Amino acid sequence: MDWLLLTSLGSAALVWPLALALGLVLAAERVSLARLARWWAALALASLAVAATKVLFYGWGTGVRDWNLTCFSGHATLATAFWPVALAAAGGQARWARWLGGVSGLVLAGAVAVSRVELQAHPVSEALAGVLLGLPVAVLGLRTLQERQPLRRHPVLLAGVVGAAFLAGLGRWVPYVPSEQWFQRAGVALSGRDKPVNRHRWLARTAVVPMSGQDPAARVPRIQWSARLAQP
Repeated sequence: MDWLLLTSLGSAALVWPLALALGLVLAAERVSLARLARWWAALALASLAVAATKVLFYGWGTGVRDWNLTCFSGHATLATAFWPVALAAAGGQARWARWLGGVSGLVLAGAVAVSRVELQAHPVSEALAGVLLGLPVAVLGLRTLQERQPLRRHPVLLAGVVGAAFLAGLGRWVPYVPSEQWFQRAGVALSGRDKPVNRHRWLARTAVVPMSGQDPAARVPRIQWSARLAQP
């Protein structure tokens, strides 16, 4: 399987424009702007959480070494937050169709998360963390769909949005956004480091501490869980 094709469906350059377009379609179907604004705000907060964890790691070496966890996977987060809502919306008003669309969206988001692991962009822990971060956003979006009054051309509109997304993603027409480089530069600038924290060296750093009740000379390594000023 070509994982690069699949992973593009979680790109911010694709998901964010589509989320805004979907919101406009839903607004035409008399979904309140307040509900749409809450979903967009939740999506924005999730995106900021992804960015914050990456900047903190590159600048200060934050994370959980035991789990090889330094950040949320942005692709997994956005795919989980968006695709269940988009595919459920494409199902119209029929309850079974909305359920089928929502579940299909979750499966697609899971596949995007797997692609991040297969491409060695993230370990399993970070891909899973991204899915968990995106789930509440998806739930909020699915609740937003409950007050819709679909237009006659609703199937055509939604099919166009979803179809354009797959064509863009699977056709690799999604523009490349060097976000990881931006996060590295931000982390370095804010922390005052010479260069960003290196994951491999960060994972190799352990603290040696004495066990309770033992002679201080008898020491065992313990992985550090919290933020430390890791050396590059």
